[in-house]
Amino acid sequence: LVYRENRHPYMNGEAVINSPVPKISFNDEFHNLPRQSRKATNTVARQSNEVNRFPHLLPYDHSLVKLQSDGSSQRTYINASYIPGYKKTPAYIAAQS
Repeated sequence: LVYRENRHPYMNGEAVINSPVPKISFNDEFHNLPRQSRKATNTVARQSNEVNRFPHLLPYDHSLVKLQSDGSSQRTYINASYIPGYKKTPAYIAAQS
């Protein structure tokens, strides 16, 4: 790191010390995060358990990656999920290795 007098306030601790926002621990912040939506389901994945490498890690129905059928396979999806990007949905696919 290079020492500079004109650093950003967060770099020298001023913003944290002079911040009007109450300090909260990482643990408290984590526990304040909203829990999984009750509407999120993985019904399709549960019905096709042979596709899932890890049976306890299932994609949600709303984001699973559906496959186009060529007639040679019974698989309708891969155990992966679409992930939205900054300005594009879907932008990425997260899959098991």
